[in-house]
Amino acid sequence: MLMIHDLFPITNPEWTHPRYGKAFCDQLERLFCTVDFWLTNSHYVRHQLTAELLRRGIDAPGISVLPMGGPAPESHLTEADLNIAHLKAHGLVGGQYFLCVGTVEPRKNFDNLIDAVVQLGDKISSRRMTCVIVGRPGWRSKSLVVRLRTLAQKGGSIRWVESADDTELRALYRGAKFSVVPSHNEGWGLVVQESIRHGVPCIAVAAGGLREAGRDLATFVRSASVADLRDAISRFVTDSAAVLRARRKIRHRLVSGPPLPSWRDAAAFLLERARYLESAGTGRYPASSPRRAGSLAE
Repeated sequence: MLMIHDLFPITNPEWTHPRYGKAFCDQLERLFCTVDFWLTNSHYVRHQLTAELLRRGIDAPGISVLPMGGPAPESHLTEADLNIAHLKAHGLVGGQYFLCVGTVEPRKNFDNLIDAVVQLGDKISSRRMTCVIVGRPGWRSKSLVVRLRTLAQKGGSIRWVESADDTELRALYRGAKFSVVPSHNEGWGLVVQESIRHGVPCIAVAAGGLREAGRDLATFVRSASVADLRDAISRFVTDSAAVLRARRKIRHRLVSGPPLPSWRDAAAFLLERARYLESAGTGRYPASSPRRAGSLAE
């Protein structure tokens, strides 16, 4: 049984470090015909994996989508619940910033986000709002790192938190007015899910697995373009009623709707699949022997 998070080294190699991308592709090529059962983190990745298997003449074996868990939903937070000390450490005030979390690398599309914030200029600063970016530098980030540090030093509408532990990140989510996920693509959408579970509205690009993570609780923009991001951010910055409606919708779902998957659900799902494979006596197949899809394909 093998879990696939995404297939960007194959589908979009320009988003992946060449050394990692080559190692990923080489290893996956050796495994394609040996895996008894596949797991993916989204239906989006499942469709990609199916296409890659069929392209190689392999009938897709059992492929299931693992329910992605997350932190316990927090729908009744008040100002008193915020960890003020963590916010003060970064010169932040609850409700006066919006949050973007992710590794600083090309696929995450921080350049377009920054352009959108800069274009909004006075509209953001007049409301004492700040865009807080949380993430460590990644591959091909040199020019973006320089840009982020320069803007942050100017004390303007952008702050960069290079590293945050779980407790600190939790406080940053809790204190945010809303969050933004500007990525060009994602296999899933962990930060979308985290934002919603903290009761915080999220603006996300309608790409890849992000829609599945956000369900009908996130606000989606058509593309990762500067204009689309700018307009969506502008609306949430200037229209507090829209943010309040989004928060109420999330809160209602967390309290009354069908529960979002937990890590307990994910663990139970994995255990059930493992027991199925054990009871079926499934063994590893030789690389020269492709086989038909299993009955658990979803």
